[in-house]
Amino acid sequence: MDILNWIYLKREQLIRTKANNPDTDLVALGANVGFNKRDDLYQTYAMPLKDLIQAGNEANVAYYTLDLSVSSVVDVTTPRGIIEISLDTQNSSPLPLCESAVVFTITNSNVDFTDPDNIYMQHSVYYNPGFNDQFVPHVVSTGFIAGANYAVFNTNLRRQTSINGYTYSGGGTVIAAADTTYSFLSGSTTGAGQGARWAVTRDSGGSISEVYLITPGEDYAPTDTITIPGNLIGGTSPIDDLTITVNTIWGENQFAGRLYVYYELYSIS
Repeated sequence: MDILNWIYLKREQLIRTKANNPDTDLVALGANVGFNKRDDLYQTYAMPLKDLIQAGNEANVAYYTLDLSVSSVVDVTTPRGIIEISLDTQNSSPLPLCESAVVFTITNSNVDFTDPDNIYMQHSVYYNPGFNDQFVPHVVSTGFIAGANYAVFNTNLRRQTSINGYTYSGGGTVIAAADTTYSFLSGSTTGAGQGARWAVTRDSGGSISEVYLITPGEDYAPTDTITIPGNLIGGTSPIDDLTITVNTIWGENQFAGRLYVYYELYSIS
């Protein structure tokens, strides 16, 4: 827009601070349109006010990803955006009942985090749960140390944790019990877990060939061991006892889905 157009708008009192209709009101813009003719390099064009606002919003929004198994810091370059947070290491996930948390930090080189009074920050959360996922996220802002700091808690009030993965050892070799399956077995555990039921099969040589989890139980934790007495699987105890070690569980440390944090962050000074 040249100076003559500007003087005309001002003289005719056509400069306004309130839109008449965002769908039809036009805003004058200028840009280098790449023409080679003299005086045509910089052109004036118009855009509806509604589209201008939307274009500005889109330019200031971006999508970021953060794998908390790898890093706890995500560097953003826009005032607003979406951060997809994943956590693939189960045993680092936050415990239920808000007993622990995982933390992350949002950094932005355009924001001075040394003066919290001059920082505008807002966030909202959406969680897309995974299969058999008991994680109920609660994201809390915890301050400004080298960025905007957050903590992710698990607000699930239940502490039900079922066995998922396991290994076994022992059981001995009992020829007299060859080709036999023993079902709905339980054993003593080193932790608070209860309710797991097992099926144990011996092969044609009398050795343990398969240990199958029938009921996963609850309140188990990784590294818990369950001992099934040898006399319940065709042998004698303790020489033929079978030891089952819990490797992974469902529930307590389950951050299996995707956590989306929608943020707005910028300096107001």
